[in-house]
Amino acid sequence: DKCKTAFDSRRHFVRGKEDHITAKTLSTDKMDVGSFLGTLAFALAYYKVPPVKVIDKCVEIAVDMMVPGKGSGESNWMMKQYRDLSQSATRQQKELEIRNELRNWDEQVPWFHTELIVRCAAGIVARGLVLSIYQMIRGNDRQRR
Repeated sequence: DKCKTAFDSRRHFVRGKEDHITAKTLSTDKMDVGSFLGTLAFALAYYKVPPVKVIDKCVEIAVDMMVPGKGSGESNWMMKQYRDLSQSATRQQKELEIRNELRNWDEQVPWFHTELIVRCAAGIVARGLVLSIYQMIRGNDRQRR
């Protein structure tokens, strides 16, 4: 067999020009700062973001989008009060429906809980933001040299 492989925790294998595999040592003296910062940002956001507050705000935004606004003003104050009361009841009903759907989702799919979704989304956004800021700073640093 032409392929000789050896395993070392500090080595990975790269396919060479020929039909065999050559081992290439990873450089351990250089640490990828961008990867470290991205991982750190993900971890911090994952543990620091309060998912309950985020879900409450998302439900509030969804209800605002689903329930129609105040519309044109009526001339009668009694009709205005009635409209505000019916709109308030509709908003509460929609909010309860959304929260029941979220509760059903958590019961049906316990391994993909809404809290986990919110935490992972926050971590992904934080990681992307930190990496883009790091790339901007690093890019500006390289242009100066």
